[in-house]
Amino acid sequence: MPLLTPLRSCPWLWFTYFHLFQTVLLATLLHLLQTLSVSEGHTFSTELIREGFIRIDAALSPTAASKLRQEVLAVQVDVLTQCSSSSSFNPESVYGTEPGRTNRTDLLLPFDTEVQNSMTELFVSGGPLRSLFEELVGPSGIFYEMAAIITSSGADRQIIHPDLPWRDEAPLYVCFCALQDCTLAMGPTSFLPKSNDLKTRQIYDAGGSGVDDMLSASEVSTPCLKAGDVVIFDARTLHAGCANTDDETTRCMYNFSFRTTAFLGDLGYKGSMRSGYDGKINLGDVMKSADEGGQKLGGELGDGLGGWE
Repeated sequence: MPLLTPLRSCPWLWFTYFHLFQTVLLATLLHLLQTLSVSEGHTFSTELIREGFIRIDAALSPTAASKLRQEVLAVQVDVLTQCSSSSSFNPESVYGTEPGRTNRTDLLLPFDTEVQNSMTELFVSGGPLRSLFEELVGPSGIFYEMAAIITSSGADRQIIHPDLPWRDEAPLYVCFCALQDCTLAMGPTSFLPKSNDLKTRQIYDAGGSGVDDMLSASEVSTPCLKAGDVVIFDARTLHAGCANTDDETTRCMYNFSFRTTAFLGDLGYKGSMRSGYDGKINLGDVMKSADEGGQKLGGELGDGLGGWE
């Protein structure tokens, strides 16, 4: 019997076949997108492992970046107010490796609205950051840092450095997310490509003229990120924040990291994160929150300080 005969006599079969076709097509497209996402994440991880860092453009929308910048600056104002008005307030609870210096601040952040919204957007299903970090640290990877690096005019250039003592395998991956368009005058971060290897570290750790010779011969990459662009790097990679000589603009950069569970000992580097969040959130939690439309990370952990704010 010709195929069209039952279709003419039973028009509802057209709808059934069409619905089936749509379902199969949608499933195929979703599978293709997931495959492309995994492939893209693998490509990024290969480059990151080889070069020590990687740039990904437009990981966060400019609108979300702008809102997060405003929230960061508001938190900074609150912190400065508390520092000046309350003798019981401990500044070390909200400042990380850059301890509240006048022109360079490492400000530990709470899970406020725009931080949460930004993490939801950055780790959306199928997005490059999600695929990359899944491959690098897995869902059990520990959320190790959450802060904002804030620099204003007069901030000196940092000494070139790695973030932690040498490990044979990378235990920590860091993400810098630009919250505004950054120029050279605003002090972007410089990286030494391929400096996440043992030979480079041995020269660096030995000190002396060997370090100067190595740095003089090294290629330097200083990416000027646009709002929402990110750089992700192996924390063993040599890098340095440049001097901020811009007289008009305060630079804000969102900073977070994940550490692997393959190495659970002391990294020799304290993560820039509020103590109440430390060790209590992993990549799986971040991905689940993103999948659920931004269910608040941290939940009962509040501001991470035990009630302040």
